Amino acid sequence: MIPAANYWKLLQTLLGILLFISAPSLSRNPFFHYTSGVSLGVLGSLLVLIYILSRFIPKKSTSYIILAFGYSFILYILQMLYKDLNEIITKYMDLLLAYCLIAAFISFIVCYRLGPVQNVRTFNIIQWSMQTIGALLIYLSSEYREVSTAIILILITVRAIPSRWITKFLLIWYRLFPPKVRLLTELEFIEQGHVETKKALEDLRKYCSSPDCNVWKTVTRLKDPIRFADFIETGRHCTDQELLQYNSEDFEVDEESDTEPLESSYTGYQRNGYLGQR
Repeated sequence: MIPAANYWKLLQTLLGILLFISAPSLSRNPFFHYTSGVSLGVLGSLLVLIYILSRFIPKKSTSYIILAFGYSFILYILQMLYKDLNEIITKYMDLLLAYCLIAAFISFIVCYRLGPVQNVRTFNIIQWSMQTIGALLIYLSSEYREVSTAIILILITVRAIPSRWITKFLLIWYRLFPPKVRLLTELEFIEQGHVETKKALEDLRKYCSSPDCNVWKTVTRLKDPIRFADFIETGRHCTDQELLQYNSEDFEVDEESDTEPLESSYTGYQRNGYLGQR
């Protein structure tokens, strides 16, 4: 009998792989540094409070007992909170929100004051730590340790291969097995040109009508400002005489060539329909 898939384990595996792969970029991302600092501040503010209070306790043997009891008490409280998490969130939502906001604000101020990480060795330590956590997530996500170990070894091997080797391999692969490129037919090419021309003319009208365009300076460089104003107002960029002359020349060319009737009629329809709308 095939056992049912454990989607949480699968999600844990994917999360570990993603964390392992993205560790080099995340470890050098300032936004990730601030987010991690704020999160750690919210989760570990109680431990920080105990550490601050420990500075005021005399350095005697009893102080270490108090500190050990304090940390043990915090862990006990966290365990109790985890068991009754839903009930606590429902009853003390306002207090939890206030605590999270205050702790997050203080943590952000501290992170902003210290600034993001700049040392290269610190970047490497953060990266290695994240990759270690990702590897542990992958290893603990499956009951078949051989499979999880194989995934970790593959990830480490891929990360160890220089990027230039991978680039050369991809170039050789594309040369030996070039991807099939679908070319446009003549009708698709005409239709694409019609769509892009219409879009470009509309963008030109919007730009000329916007405050960013110096209209007076543009008008002084034109031979026919009245026609330019008519184009901005109505969108018509060809006169009736130019349209008639263009269609007449195109008709003469179609009679001399051996083009298919479908393409000729489609071309004439697109041009006349497009220019007629203008």
